[in-house]
Amino acid sequence: YCNAGHLPPIVVSYEGEVKELEVTDPALNICPGGSFTSVQVQLEPGDVLLLYTDGLIEAISESGEFFETERLKQVLVENRAENLTLLRRQILHKIEEFTGDRSPNDDRTMILVRREWDLSEEEFESVTEILG
Repeated sequence: YCNAGHLPPIVVSYEGEVKELEVTDPALNICPGGSFTSVQVQLEPGDVLLLYTDGLIEAISESGEFFETERLKQVLVENRAENLTLLRRQILHKIEEFTGDRSPNDDRTMILVRREWDLSEEEFESVTEILG
C-alpha cells in the first residue's frame, strides 16, 4: 500500500486485535517530483483492512466533539465478523448516530478489504460462532 498523506490504514484481526499501519509518505503534490514508497503487509485469514479519509474521524457531533479514531476502531472490532457491506453500513450508521442531524463537513470515503478464509463451510460456521 501507499497512503500518500492519508491516515494510517487500520487492520483488525479476526480475534479483534487492532493495528494501525505506518504512514508512508506526504500528501500528493506537496513535494514537486516527489517519490512514494510502497509497503507490503501480510493479512491473515479473517483480517479486515480499512483505508479511509479523515471525513470519518472528523465527523462532528452536535456538541462539537470529533468521532475520532478510537470510536472507528471500536466499530470495526465489534462488527469484524459481518460481511463488508454490513460493516460499511454499520460504520456509517454509527457516525450518523454520533453526528445527529448535522450534515457531513467532509467526504466519508473508505475501502474495506478482508482476507477470506480457506475453510470448508462447516469450519467457517464454527469460526463465525466463535466471533459472535
